[in-house]
Amino acid sequence: MPYRIGADPTKHGATDCVNLCRFVLAWHGISTPTPERQWYRRLRAGDSSIFIEQLELWGHQTTTATTATIALVRVATSYAMAAYFEGGWLHCSTQTSRVVWSPSVNSEVLYCPGKSN
Repeated sequence: MPYRIGADPTKHGATDCVNLCRFVLAWHGISTPTPERQWYRRLRAGDSSIFIEQLELWGHQTTTATTATIALVRVATSYAMAAYFEGGWLHCSTQTSRVVWSPSVNSEVLYCPGKSN
């Protein structure tokens, strides 16, 4: 699937890292907040703190990657999100501008669905 910022896979036949992660979580029956235009405005302005703010709404921080874990990953000089799936990570590749699966990613922090107790 091709990468395009702000794209929804069901509407555009392309995706971005946020919608990719939402799609994987939905595959597992987990709902997440719908991206808002302000998220993308902040990202385009270089404000990557939006990722942590939103991930805290999606779940809680963890140290273990299991089914439906989401990672905040470092990509060159910015951040992106990746979803743990089938023993590896689905993410948008900056090199190919497509969704790829990798056995590992350079993660900064991991989040799993649900709130911590």
